[in-house]
Amino acid sequence: MIFGIAWFVMMWFGLVMIALVAAVMFVRRKKRHGEDESATIADQPQQGARQQVLEKINEIHVATEGLRGRARIKALRHCMDSMSDDLELVSEIRPPAIGAPKGEWVIAPGSDPNRRILYIHGG
Repeated sequence: MIFGIAWFVMMWFGLVMIALVAAVMFVRRKKRHGEDESATIADQPQQGARQQVLEKINEIHVATEGLRGRARIKALRHCMDSMSDDLELVSEIRPPAIGAPKGEWVIAPGSDPNRRILYIHGG
């Protein structure tokens, strides 16, 4: 009988602890999300750039809607080839060092050139 009561108390204690941890994580995440949201609202140029990217993606969707096979591929290629026609390039493009693998460094304004993202694509 005592073992059954002890097990019952420990089970409820464990459930309460899990609920407390979940509540603390929820509050911290909500607080952190609120701070991040206010920081991004103040940074309107990034919001504008994000909106431009979303519009370009939507244009691709509209241009290829209803197409199949080679016609769809042709429309996709046209969209991808013309995607940067009206864009002003503000990033610095550096060629690789002699003896380094083929490629290029693209450095965005205000970025830390000591941090890298490796982007490999086919084609």
